[in-house]
Amino acid sequence: MATTAERRRPQTAAFLACAVAVALALGGCGATDSAKVSGAQVYGTSLSVYSSLPLSGPQGKAGNQMLNGERLAFSERGGKVGDFILTFYSLNALAGDGSEKGNGQVALNARRAVVDPKSIAYIGDFDRSQTELSKVIVDQAQLLQVAPSAGWEAIPGGRRPAPGFQAAYRKQFGENPTDDAFFGYEAMTAVLDAIERAGSDGGNRIAVADAYRAGPGN
Repeated sequence: MATTAERRRPQTAAFLACAVAVALALGGCGATDSAKVSGAQVYGTSLSVYSSLPLSGPQGKAGNQMLNGERLAFSERGGKVGDFILTFYSLNALAGDGSEKGNGQVALNARRAVVDPKSIAYIGDFDRSQTELSKVIVDQAQLLQVAPSAGWEAIPGGRRPAPGFQAAYRKQFGENPTDDAFFGYEAMTAVLDAIERAGSDGGNRIAVADAYRAGPGN
């Protein structure tokens, strides 16, 4: 199990314009012996889940609370779903200087998830405009995308967390959870449940997305 928080430096507008094309061209980069991807299938038992949220700037407080919720849900599963070992990558949706740079960092985060051959899901982004931007890129890799901050109809919502969420959050983070923390927990729980429902196809991106959309009990 691993939880990694990373920042990426801002790129030029020209890079943003060709992000999708570059992502497609580099789709096979970084493959390892333990996990390779062919189309929608990740081969091996190692999977990556990405989160893109503002962790600094004016939305940083809400973004970090969402991230805490995601971390809690991930830790409750021990970084495992069935036979699959998961790594969770948290990416800051703001550039290094704390500005949004025209949402260019969001595009970079989505591209990072796309070019990872172990990617199975992308949690993001924080608001509608960011989510619309990342969705164009994430869809190229057939990744499940869950927007944690609620309400965008084009992306299915998560479900309510298990009983005991508030107590578990207080124990781990020393404070009461906000709605933003709830949304993050809900999003990660929905992703992990979808992988579980996909069963032996938990490494297949299409199967995981279908399991998510079908919901519990299907």
